[in-house]
Amino acid sequence: MKVLKGNPVKEKIISDVKNYIDAGKDKVGILLATDDKSAAVYARAQVKMFSKYGIDVDLYSPTKDVKQDEILSRIKKWNSDENLHGIMLLSPMYRQLNRNEIVESLESDKDIEGIKAINLGKLMLNENGLFPPTAVASVEILKYYGIETEGKNCVIAGRSVIVGKSLAILLLRYDKMGNATVTVCHSKTANIKDYLRRADIVFAAIGRAGYFKASDFKEGSVYVDIGINVVEKNGKRIIVGDVEPDKVEHLYAYTPVPGGVGTVTNAILLRNYVESKRRKDFNC
Repeated sequence: MKVLKGNPVKEKIISDVKNYIDAGKDKVGILLATDDKSAAVYARAQVKMFSKYGIDVDLYSPTKDVKQDEILSRIKKWNSDENLHGIMLLSPMYRQLNRNEIVESLESDKDIEGIKAINLGKLMLNENGLFPPTAVASVEILKYYGIETEGKNCVIAGRSVIVGKSLAILLLRYDKMGNATVTVCHSKTANIKDYLRRADIVFAAIGRAGYFKASDFKEGSVYVDIGINVVEKNGKRIIVGDVEPDKVEHLYAYTPVPGGVGTVTNAILLRNYVESKRRKDFNC
C-alpha cells in the first residue's frame, strides 16, 4: 500500500518552473472581496507562497460597500500591467457583486485559476490552456507515482465546476492520464457508496469531513482525497479530508490530508502563473 505524498510532486513541479520567475519584478493580483474567514486564511497562504518565490502580491481587499465598477476598474488595471501575469479571485464574494461578470472581465491568459469560460472551454476541447489547479493536481499526483487512469473506472464524488466537473473532463482526455471511464456522483446520487465500491480510483471532493471511509473502497483501489475540512479534535483545530483513513491495508494507494492534493495544488497554481508569463513572452 502506497501513501501518495504531495511534497515530492510539488518540489518537482517547482524545480521545473522557478527559473522562469523574475524575482522582484513579476507580480500577481489577488482579489479578496469578502469577510469570509476561510478565504482570508487562504489569501494569506497565497501571499506567502508567491512571496517565497519573489513574486510581488497586489492584494486588493475592499470594504463591504465596494461597488462592482470599483472591482472592474482594479481588474482592468491588472489586465494592463505587463509585469502582472496572474489574477486570483477568492470566493465567496460580497453579495452585491456579480461574480460572473468579474470572472469574465479577466484577461484569459492571466486567469491562473482556470475559471474563465474560454479556459474551461479549452479544457473541454482538449486544447492547451490554464486549467483549475485542484483538478490538475489530482491527476498530476497520480502521474508522478506512475498510476495511469487509462481504461480505469474512475468515480468522482463532487460536481463543482473547478473540481468535480473539470476533473471529469481531464480524465476523459486522449492520453494515458485520461481515457478513463468516468462517473460523477453528487448530493442527489442514490446509494453513492455502491458506485465507490466498484471504482478503481475514487476522487473525493464533497467538502464533508470523513464522510467516506477507506474501508468502503474495493481491494486494490486508489483514492484521491481532495477535501480540506477543519474540525475540532481534543480541543485542537485540525485539517482532515473527506475520507476517514480507518483501514487502508487493502488499498493499492491513497493520498493523505494534509500533505496530499492540497500541497500539489499550490505548485500547479505557480506553474499556471509561469505559463501565463511565457505565453506573453512568446505571444502565444
